Amino acid sequence: MMNVGIIGTGWISRQFADAVQQQQGARLAGILSRTREAAEGFRRPDETYPAYDDIEEFLADSQIDTVYIASPNSMHYGQAAKAISAEKNVIVEKPAFSNPAEFAKIEALLLQHPHVRFFEAARHIHTDAFRSIASQVGDMGAISGAVFSYMKYSSKYDAFLAGETPNIFTARFSGGALQDLGVYLVYDAIALFGTPLSAQYHPLLLPTGTDAMGTGVLHYQHFDVTLLISKTVNSQ
Repeated sequence: MMNVGIIGTGWISRQFADAVQQQQGARLAGILSRTREAAEGFRRPDETYPAYDDIEEFLADSQIDTVYIASPNSMHYGQAAKAISAEKNVIVEKPAFSNPAEFAKIEALLLQHPHVRFFEAARHIHTDAFRSIASQVGDMGAISGAVFSYMKYSSKYDAFLAGETPNIFTARFSGGALQDLGVYLVYDAIALFGTPLSAQYHPLLLPTGTDAMGTGVLHYQHFDVTLLISKTVNSQ
């Protein structure tokens, strides 16, 4: 039985909680938010697991053996490091961390805790649909290039235009288009074609220092892959 504690009370945490409830080998064991009220408000009437507003108390709960992290991006590293040090398995939302240096520190920490399992929730490349695409790409022979596009008007963009500063559009929380939607496209390209020889990213920056949209170019030996990313327009 996997006993899951959740960090974060956003919509994706609710989806994850509902999925856990449907699994025979898993159960919800706790919820952590910045305030007790938010944590308690996350639970549905029929859910009775503990609610926490202190991460130390949350991780001290012996009923929790796996932690799912769905907090703002910049908080992933600190929370994951504490969870691993507390011998909890970790599932962290993408992007796992803000930069490669943080990921390297987590890899080193995992070596000190060999029984802990770590997984980044980049689910899409593990689906049957993606495997089917990968199989067809593998049968194509010579590749002359590829273009991946993921542009979706953010539910938080109107608030940003009204003068607010949602987490997803602030550098403080490692927000922006590349860190959010762009992760899917980067994973797609690397899963299908391998590690590029080099990469470039050309962002359109907001006053907060985050990218509203951008174009990435991954250079391979015989072709390039172009990534089109935006949180301020929709693409079809």
